[in-house]
Amino acid sequence: MEEKLPCVSGVGSVRVIKFSKVTPTPPNPDKLSIFDHFLASTPPIKALLFFPTVVNPLNFPSIVCKLKESLSKALKHFHPLSGRLSWSPDSKKFEIIYDAQSSSTTFIEAECEEDFGLLVKADVHDSRVYDELAPPLNSDDKAMEVLSIQFTTFGRGGGGLVIGVSMHHVVADGRSYWSFVKSWAEICRTGGLEVVPVLDRSAVTEPDELTRLYEGSPMASSSWRSEPKSPHSQGPLLIRKTFILKQSLIQVLKERAGTTSNSKVSSFVAVCAHAWVCSTKARRVPRTDTTIFHFLVDCRPLLRPPLPETYFGNLITPCFVEAEASRLLCDDDNLAFAAATIQTAVRGVTEDPLRDCEAWPVWLAKTREPSRATLNVGSSPKFTAYEVNFGWGRPERIEFVLKDKVGTMVLADARDEVGGFQVCMVLPPSEMDEFSNLFMDGF
Repeated sequence: MEEKLPCVSGVGSVRVIKFSKVTPTPPNPDKLSIFDHFLASTPPIKALLFFPTVVNPLNFPSIVCKLKESLSKALKHFHPLSGRLSWSPDSKKFEIIYDAQSSSTTFIEAECEEDFGLLVKADVHDSRVYDELAPPLNSDDKAMEVLSIQFTTFGRGGGGLVIGVSMHHVVADGRSYWSFVKSWAEICRTGGLEVVPVLDRSAVTEPDELTRLYEGSPMASSSWRSEPKSPHSQGPLLIRKTFILKQSLIQVLKERAGTTSNSKVSSFVAVCAHAWVCSTKARRVPRTDTTIFHFLVDCRPLLRPPLPETYFGNLITPCFVEAEASRLLCDDDNLAFAAATIQTAVRGVTEDPLRDCEAWPVWLAKTREPSRATLNVGSSPKFTAYEVNFGWGRPERIEFVLKDKVGTMVLADARDEVGGFQVCMVLPPSEMDEFSNLFMDGF
């Protein structure tokens, strides 16, 4: 069912021309797992998929209709995304609630005045436009929607469209996010879905140590009902920039990073170690400071019993690595040292994904403090985001919309390079210049 709302004009370069509500049949309320609860106050996952106008101009009205119809079908398989997040003061837990009037997904149609070709090609993000291309998650004093879609057309720069998908982190981690987007695209392209998601959160074994940790923390703050405000007029200027590392360059990093290791270094470890070293140098971290590297690990195959990749929800644990800046600033074996340090942490989480979980709040507090000595990494090339295909080919570009937090890095697969990485980094302009030189010219 679709409900049309009054048209609203936007500000800046993007003009909103229509709001719609895509509403499948609502199911019963959903309980969330303990892994979901820990991410309730985390900023939403937001990504933009850029599709150029190809041979024969796309019939935008019919494309919009097809996207809405396929979205409605997809939500029947991913029904938590049509609900709203609510806090239960009785159980002191979050839950996804549904009702026939308010349970739906916002679908926004918009037009943009910017040059599409320039947006696709630029390695430095136009943060203001990117933020406008990603829809907000609406909320009231009781609940907040968990999914919003924006479809934006361009008239300049060859024409094209951008699909912006915003999802509350409480319902999905990165793997689940891209599972939904790919499933929606598959339904749009073929009319059906070959592999359906696993939605049963009761299949998740909730470790006692995590439950105790959650119950002892102030998780029910009001921040889960609001998104972080736009930072463009606040604080120091930050730059978001995307780099493409070819597979051949990553192989060089792997060889250098493994010089003092008895085991092979993965592409993920090699790239992260390189970024950790380069950011420590570019940000001029004092040699006596302790640096922190923070990343996330998918626990689906690590839990007992393990869960399939198709499980829809959050099943990630944080992993923290620290080292004295002096070790990363030493030019002799800094890359190998960084790689070995990260690899040891990965091995530990693989053996026990809940190892030292009692210390997570302390570590997370450290990573959230403004510091030039912290590097936070999100997403993964393993999600193969560029495999998304709605029926008119792969996206020309995919980018995450990041809140400007210094020292944030996001990884994805490279579109045109098998085994390559797409790396997005957030730094102040002067540090970004230095980081760029070190990161791309250090081969």
